[in-house]
Amino acid sequence: MNVNEAQRLQRHLATLLAEFAAGRGDETPPSVLNAAIQVALDRVGGVTSASVTTKAARAFTIAASSDHTAWAADHLQHELGHGPAIEAVITQEPYHLRDVVHDRRWPELGEKLAAENVFSVLSVPLGVASPDGSKVISASLNLYATAVDAFSPASVLVASMLAAHAGPSWTGAVCASRVGSLERGMTAQLNIGPAIGVLMVRYELDHDVAFELLRTISNRSNRKVADLATEIVKARDLPASATQFLRPTAARA
Repeated sequence: MNVNEAQRLQRHLATLLAEFAAGRGDETPPSVLNAAIQVALDRVGGVTSASVTTKAARAFTIAASSDHTAWAADHLQHELGHGPAIEAVITQEPYHLRDVVHDRRWPELGEKLAAENVFSVLSVPLGVASPDGSKVISASLNLYATAVDAFSPASVLVASMLAAHAGPSWTGAVCASRVGSLERGMTAQLNIGPAIGVLMVRYELDHDVAFELLRTISNRSNRKVADLATEIVKARDLPASATQFLRPTAARA
């Protein structure tokens, strides 16, 4: 690579990173992954479809995809239990299939990918997130092409740089999302006591009766006790649809 080529690549990478930063939206895990896919489609040479596969425990999931072709290519690998997307998620190493039909690592997969008009694959790892210290989620960015040997060395480099930049953004978003969910859950749990107090005062119930009423409404309406309690505290009363569970004397209070 000469000086001019190096400078062009440097400018290209700078544009790629700026576009990814601008496209992350609210920086939730889905918005980060969709931004990475869009930038890959726009900036990585040879790409025609893109997706992200994630793994939590033993389950693989298609977290995002640009179109049906990318979704189908990921789904085939999940069904067969092997392929570049699977290996990139598990090993956190890149995998490149120049020609899916003649690559002998996964011959059955190659035939099925070709039937979906996919002839080249490049899967690059996005990292591993551990939002609560025990649950581990890993991901790979998977790039598909309708031509054989579609990804040049420059394309592989650009894809790797994109993944290296997008990966920490994704893992950070996963952890932040988990923290937010825990905080909301804790707030809802903390509202159970105040909700019982609202029912005790509003309907002149003792503590055990008010708690049993809360549980009954939760079971009958198929709602979590904590979510129901949050609504009661906010309204300072039962939801209108739940007054049917009051005893007649309490209903007149």
